[in-house]
Amino acid sequence: MGYSLRKVKIPKTKRTKYELLYLDNIVGFSMPKRKDFSVDNINLYNKYFCHHLVIKKVNKLYNKLLLLLTELLVTDDESGDTYREALNQIERFRIQIKNKYRMFLERKELEEMSKQLKLLQMEAKNKMISVNMSYQNLNTVGKSR
Repeated sequence: MGYSLRKVKIPKTKRTKYELLYLDNIVGFSMPKRKDFSVDNINLYNKYFCHHLVIKKVNKLYNKLLLLLTELLVTDDESGDTYREALNQIERFRIQIKNKYRMFLERKELEEMSKQLKLLQMEAKNKMISVNMSYQNLNTVGKSR
């Protein structure tokens, strides 16, 4: 599994662009003395090339987060711990995107993720408030005489 760059000429202009290709099977090449050569780190400095790699990574993280959030929000929890956990996961994801990946993502992609996360966050807050209200009602009903 790996990536390769392909140079593509843009028609009717003198400009060229580079496409990042995903390769499933890469056969390594041998160095002298029959030692295998592998690359551990690649530093990319061009935002165009980084965007393709980052968007795949962020989408994987985002899909995992959505699965976790739907699982947490569907469960019936009387203590409200799952809703607090859902809010914590949303905030952790936002901070991670803000600190690591924001400069490589486009504004449109960030806004789409933000809209969906705001809806899930509002739902978690509403459920947590309803759990707290029912808990307070149980405490006040038992103390009246």
